[in-house]
Amino acid sequence: RAVVAGWWSEPSAVFVTNEPAHVVARLWPAGTVKGAFSRDRNATPPAVTLAFQPVEGPEKSEQQPGGTAPCVVQEQEFACELPAGRHHLALRSQGFLPHYRWDVKVALAETKDLGRIALRPGSALTGKITAAADQFEASQAQVTLEPVAGDQLTPAGSGGGELALRKTRPNIWGHFSFEGLPPGAYGITVTHPEFAPASLSPITV
Repeated sequence: RAVVAGWWSEPSAVFVTNEPAHVVARLWPAGTVKGAFSRDRNATPPAVTLAFQPVEGPEKSEQQPGGTAPCVVQEQEFACELPAGRHHLALRSQGFLPHYRWDVKVALAETKDLGRIALRPGSALTGKITAAADQFEASQAQVTLEPVAGDQLTPAGSGGGELALRKTRPNIWGHFSFEGLPPGAYGITVTHPEFAPASLSPITV
């Protein structure tokens, strides 16, 4: 990965042999996002990564990259450098629930403040719904998450740490998330008033 002030490059793996290797590192103009954590100041700050995906639409460049950027963590604050543009963001730290920000504009050579973020331990399952249709409205879909056969099923919100049936709707870009899931095997079913149902199983959390 090339490191140049004010620019972002995508990490790549290079296989080294006895022969000379030609490596090309493409650079994109960069911006920065920052924020602060709400957690015990006496605890060691976690390692943090930022996953980013360009927002789909007329302003999206065909060659604008998506990817993952490591974040610098000092005290309770973090900062992450990524390509300038409009992105969907997922802030991740092992052992904690991810935090999402949708359609965030990161200006060239400027810093976008994401504010204070509360870290909560737990696991999450996230996804995106797409369809081969120009006028597909993802927010009309419903996503159902349920344990696969053989796992114990309890009503959502009943407590006890058992697997539960859950439902949600995606946002306008098709992204959805189920947070605070206990470990287990799940199946997902997506329904939409204008499309046939789609299912995926098993998914291990």
